[in-house]
Amino acid sequence: MLLDDVHTDRLDLDTEKPTDEEVAKKFGFEDAYNKGKVSWWQHLKPQIWSLFDEPYSSNAAKIIGIISVFFICVSIISFCLKTHPDMRVPYIRNITVKTANQNTSWVLDKTQTNAHVAFFYIECVCNAWFTFEIMHPISLLGLTMNIMDSENRVVLNVGGIRHETYKATLKKIPATRLSRLTEALANYDPILNEYFFDRHPGVFAQVLNYYRTGKLHYPTDVCGPLFEEELEFWGLDSNQVEPCCWMTYTQHRDTQETLAVLERLDLDTEKPTEEELARKFGYEDDYLKGTVSWWQHMKPQMWSLFDEPYSSNAAKIIGVISVFFICVSILSFCLKTHPDMRVPVIRNITVKTANGSTAWVLDKTQTNAHVAFFYIECVCNAWFTFEILVRFISSPNKCEFVTSSVNIIDYIATLSFYVDLVLQRFASHLENADILEFFSIIRIMRLFKLTRHSSGLKILIQTFRASAKELTLLVFFLVLGIVIFASLVYYAERIQANPHNDFNSIPLGLWWALVTMTTVGYGDMTPKTYIGMFVGALCALAGVLTIALPVPVIVSNFAMYYSHTQARAKLPKKRRRVLPVEQPRQPRTAGKSQGGGIGMPGSGPMARRMNQVKTKDLGPKIGKFLVCFVPSMCAIWCALSPF
Repeated sequence: MLLDDVHTDRLDLDTEKPTDEEVAKKFGFEDAYNKGKVSWWQHLKPQIWSLFDEPYSSNAAKIIGIISVFFICVSIISFCLKTHPDMRVPYIRNITVKTANQNTSWVLDKTQTNAHVAFFYIECVCNAWFTFEIMHPISLLGLTMNIMDSENRVVLNVGGIRHETYKATLKKIPATRLSRLTEALANYDPILNEYFFDRHPGVFAQVLNYYRTGKLHYPTDVCGPLFEEELEFWGLDSNQVEPCCWMTYTQHRDTQETLAVLERLDLDTEKPTEEELARKFGYEDDYLKGTVSWWQHMKPQMWSLFDEPYSSNAAKIIGVISVFFICVSILSFCLKTHPDMRVPVIRNITVKTANGSTAWVLDKTQTNAHVAFFYIECVCNAWFTFEILVRFISSPNKCEFVTSSVNIIDYIATLSFYVDLVLQRFASHLENADILEFFSIIRIMRLFKLTRHSSGLKILIQTFRASAKELTLLVFFLVLGIVIFASLVYYAERIQANPHNDFNSIPLGLWWALVTMTTVGYGDMTPKTYIGMFVGALCALAGVLTIALPVPVIVSNFAMYYSHTQARAKLPKKRRRVLPVEQPRQPRTAGKSQGGGIGMPGSGPMARRMNQVKTKDLGPKIGKFLVCFVPSMCAIWCALSPF
């Protein structure tokens, strides 16, 4: 039934006279009708149309309909009757016939006939009416289209560039800014009859084309955030960007993610301002009031001395000292395992000779590191302990400091020294006590502390983090290939007679496959049969392809991070803002000065400047004090040590 109603509506069988609102909607002047601004032509046009196209709309339309039907019937009847023989006349030819007496006479040739001339005039009258009936709606339509074109066109001035389109075009995407244009808006100019928007004209050209074609394309000459901001202003969804432009459009998102990662890496070498320090260490309110305490002023300087090695000359000195102790600690850890750097363990073995004297015997089966390495480690770990404590006390965020991966390594490495110290004291009498030194291997991880002093190391570590998926995929394919080729080479070597078979089991084949796929090739295990050699060749080729595939991704990530770091380093930090926002000030109260006037305590700019003058920069002094004090304390502590 619903389908029948739809077809009935298309047939236009409604004989009831439409309302004025329906007429306005049909003829495209609904807005003018709602505003009460219907022109004479908008009022006359539906009436003229109904006279010729809706014969039941009025009595005049019925008369015109009867006339039209009359001329149609007359035309059809005339077309039929003019073929009847009685309605035709013979064609008169100019034939001269001479008689015997030499007279001339006319002869009528009735072999050809024509329709009566009356039918010609009847057809002229009928077709004159038909021509008038056809041409009148066409001329009416042309005039209507011209008027409708001028009424439905809208002018949009965006950024000084005028755009013209139809209101119907802007209605294609509802619930947007352009679909709700009215003359009551503040940006409508009644004199120029246009809407003005102070927005980006280049982006708006693509926006307007989206209304026209239904396809949103991304202009390559604008930045991605600007494009998103413009789409948000016009009320459009950025997810409607066409697939051909999606990769170019989303590049700015990758760039923003990269910049956010670099921001977390803290690669800035420029000294921050006092306001930035106050915001970072959580005393911004006291800074604005000018009531910064000595500890609030000293804590950022202590933090920058130990955590930002490029912030000042004193920080550079402490950074050099820290790197020196790290290198000495690693070097000491390695050298104390050298045979020339170890001394034999002296056991209390008494040997009586033949003459009854007593002698000592040195048992060189066990050796210990030289005692000098112990004092070196004491000094180094004293510095590391002091450094951890100072950095923890002066850190702006204790939770973030404790959960940092580099700091966790530092805790464990320093703690392992003290654990080793205790174990050597209470477990030195045990056999195989050297096994306890295995736990000190964690101290090698102190090399990661060098990342604080090198942006390249930070970028390299972040590159491996960003390439974790590719590295995981690499390990997966390596494990898959190792298992497959280990099984293949095991059975390949058993097919033929091979008395020197090195592959006695698949686990041994796993080692061979790992060495072959990583292109190391120790040569301790080699296939002897031709089938085994073929499997080995396939294993080597698969290893080259498997390892080479993720390398470009890792190199691309490193190049991306490094290039952004270089560009970020050249970016001026103190850029002028377009709209600087003034900080809100507290209202003045009776008996209290905000300006820090003469003789009166205040918390305004004057008091803030006075506080900055009173609290001097203590960074160089603290650095010199630490450089002199820490080695002295380490020497005293080592001298008093029972070892």
